[in-house]
Amino acid sequence: MSKKETINVVWLSGNNTECQKIIDSIKQFLKTFEYYSYGNDVTIEFLEQELTSFSCFEEEEKLIVLTDFPISKGKNKTEILKKLKKILETLPENCNVIFNNFKTDSKSFISFIKKIGKIYTFDKYVDKNNAIKCITEYVGKKGKFIDTEAINIIIDSISVTGDKNIDIDKIFNNLTKILSYIGSRQKINKQDVLNVCDRSDDFIIWELFNYLDKKNYKGCLSILQKIENNEKNFNETISQIFRTINWRYKLLLFIKEAKAKKYSNEQIILEASKLYKFKQSGSSYNITYEIEINKDGSKRKDYTEKMITQALEGNYYSSPLISYYKRQDLFYILRSIAQVFLKIRTGCSDLDIKTTVISIFKMICHVDSENNLSNIREISDTRLKYFG
Repeated sequence: MSKKETINVVWLSGNNTECQKIIDSIKQFLKTFEYYSYGNDVTIEFLEQELTSFSCFEEEEKLIVLTDFPISKGKNKTEILKKLKKILETLPENCNVIFNNFKTDSKSFISFIKKIGKIYTFDKYVDKNNAIKCITEYVGKKGKFIDTEAINIIIDSISVTGDKNIDIDKIFNNLTKILSYIGSRQKINKQDVLNVCDRSDDFIIWELFNYLDKKNYKGCLSILQKIENNEKNFNETISQIFRTINWRYKLLLFIKEAKAKKYSNEQIILEASKLYKFKQSGSSYNITYEIEINKDGSKRKDYTEKMITQALEGNYYSSPLISYYKRQDLFYILRSIAQVFLKIRTGCSDLDIKTTVISIFKMICHVDSENNLSNIREISDTRLKYFG
């Protein structure tokens, strides 16, 4: 380690936005420097040479950002970390190293960095209250104001599943685009958010949920058109979206059935919280499923309490989700969604899948509802006969 008093090794972890602020402040402090960024695309031998050699210009600083383990044949990650420790102990005075979300959780290595350098740890996720605070403070520092409805749209579009863990980077990314969009205007409103964010995957799903709940068939078709225009792999995107839709409607049916059995809201929340996520392993006829386990050893829940409560009771700006659907509707919807997955697995064309999706939208939005299930079955039966 160099004898100079200034710190030249920094460890960053957490959301990219705040990590980048630290990197930018270091760049500003150094003023003139050679800059390099390395991940798993260089060898440990090359990295050692870069870290221990002086700058091309004797008095100029070097700034090296490391994001991942370098390549090292015959050495495991523990051995690579030991090698990095030795290199850092003899780091030249003009060499500055930043570990930016470096892919290790080794306590001994992080402890070593703490002794020779400085550690910055930022949150990656926040709950809704802190997300609101984060948005208002960020916008306020820019001399702007954002109304409550616009804030809720941003948050709900990011946390469509109702998780309390809201991605901070997604918040900042959306705000950056929105601020650029409004220019010199002082106030951010609902329409600004809708205009800017409507191309993101998270926003598309959130917006589609709103259209389905409100039986807005035209809105559903506009979402389908966006997917078709913007996505290269139409089938894969539809599959991902319908997995999320299927997940949501299964919860609504579960709640409706529990309500039919006269369960109290407290009982429903308790029982729905016992529904766990399953992960798939294997392929073809050897596929198996098992409950996902969290890092602390607990079983991973499929639905958060917030999501269950919102579906059951609503919140201050939206009605309970179950109020938009009848039990019979949910049976039909889930059965029809299964047809989408069947068509994707059997190799249907984009046109066939699009036709099926439109039929499902019609049924959910009560457009010619009596004819749509037969339409879906007819398309699927024809396809199955073709393969048979």
